[in-house]
Amino acid sequence: MIRRRTLLTTLLLLLGVSLCATPSHGAYGLKINTYDLADNPNLSDLNVTGTVTYDKESKTLTLNNATIKTTPRAGVTSLVFAIDNTGVQGLTILLKGDNVIEPLVIPGSGSSSQPPKLCGIRLYENTTIKGDGSLTIRTNKQATEDCAIILMRTTTLTVEECHLIITAKDYAIDGGQLTRTPLVIKKAKVEMGVEASTGLAIRRTPVISLDNVKISEPVGGKLEGEMIKDKNDNADLKSIKLVPIPTGIALAPASPKELAIKETLQLTAIISPKYVENKEVTYTVKDGKTDIVTVSADGLVTAIGPGKATIEAKPVEGTAAPAEIEITVIQPVTGITLDKQEATLKPSEELQLTATVAPDNASDKSLEWSSSEKDIASVDQTGKVTAHTSGTATITVKNTPSGKSATCTITVAKEEKEEAEEPEEDKVDKKKQGGSKALDTPVSKPEASPYTIAPNPSQGIIFISDLTEPATIHVYSLLGEQLIAIQRASSGSIDLSFLPKGQYIIQINGIPHRLTLN
Repeated sequence: MIRRRTLLTTLLLLLGVSLCATPSHGAYGLKINTYDLADNPNLSDLNVTGTVTYDKESKTLTLNNATIKTTPRAGVTSLVFAIDNTGVQGLTILLKGDNVIEPLVIPGSGSSSQPPKLCGIRLYENTTIKGDGSLTIRTNKQATEDCAIILMRTTTLTVEECHLIITAKDYAIDGGQLTRTPLVIKKAKVEMGVEASTGLAIRRTPVISLDNVKISEPVGGKLEGEMIKDKNDNADLKSIKLVPIPTGIALAPASPKELAIKETLQLTAIISPKYVENKEVTYTVKDGKTDIVTVSADGLVTAIGPGKATIEAKPVEGTAAPAEIEITVIQPVTGITLDKQEATLKPSEELQLTATVAPDNASDKSLEWSSSEKDIASVDQTGKVTAHTSGTATITVKNTPSGKSATCTITVAKEEKEEAEEPEEDKVDKKKQGGSKALDTPVSKPEASPYTIAPNPSQGIIFISDLTEPATIHVYSLLGEQLIAIQRASSGSIDLSFLPKGQYIIQINGIPHRLTLN
């Protein structure tokens, strides 16, 4: 029995299978430098810096700018692994920032004739290394047959969308038990190299799968028979470099943009995954609308003429769907002119202003009209000005998108008093009334009057409505003295602010009305 066990041991050693290959499961089955994480070891005592955490529920070991120095443990003289997954099926090693696994023992130092193998990672269960960070693994080049990653049983290692750099003396990735251990590289950048003349970048791992990854080194390399080979069909490679090909593209800015003619916009293409090396992009104007925009080889868009066009960006490598951005080119307003720059009006008089926008093909000719003094002269959104009371107002027309504007100064003059022959029916027999007797003072709108005076009382400006035909309007004091006579063709306002406060008689076509000025 003893002889048989010795023969078996010798055979296993000849086959390169370590007797330490049988896992010793801890509570988690996940160890750092031989200490199970379930024991909550003090990682700083294990020569770990940065942040290393494990979430049992999601089975995620997170390395965040961490450095793990593979450290011999007292009593362990053979294999030591920085990370040893002996029992977590579906483990994820999540990389954030730049992470390093390297031996504590400096090559060339130490007195041991056979130093322990300070390796990087051993996997008994399916494991994925992923994240937007990187992991560099260096091994103890002082030991014999050192390796960075050992895959036990039929464990599948998936390296996904991260950057894995391995430098070893003998083996970068090793299928440790001579089984068909799958290695899947998915949208990741992987660089592997060994120094020993007999070393191999990949040993005993014949089942290799590349997902959106190309072989950059060796030049002319290929994946054939589930193995990476050089152009001479050699699978025993000392150096391998795999790089992802573009699977996605986005543009910045992403939302539609509006440009004025001759204006430019720089587009930036964002290629995914992160570690793509060939980020060359082809830009084109869809449907040949180069009379609207042009785009340079580096994504500089130039607006040529009014209209809408779409810019398309597509990686020159890979099968990523193109990214697009819609560009609207506008012809801005360059100037506005008015048919009048100044005008003088009487109260209630109207004036139509006309604005001309240049150029004729301006994209947005919208105009906004406003008055600086609306109580003196107002303007509607068609440019019609209405005078109200004496004074000066500035009428402004503006194109808001361009900021261009034009103005017209409106002066509203005081209405002159008119002396007119008083009709017989309006004459006051002052002698009969004793020269000082007041006129009869009717209400502001007698029952027989078809006209309305408002406001009444007033502070000076009144508005006479319901005047449908030309009329003579007389203003008298209560003593019967005629103060003003006005001819009006229609309803409108009258400025009596020059009269003292008091009561007056206003006759409209012979119909008297009482008016109070406050």
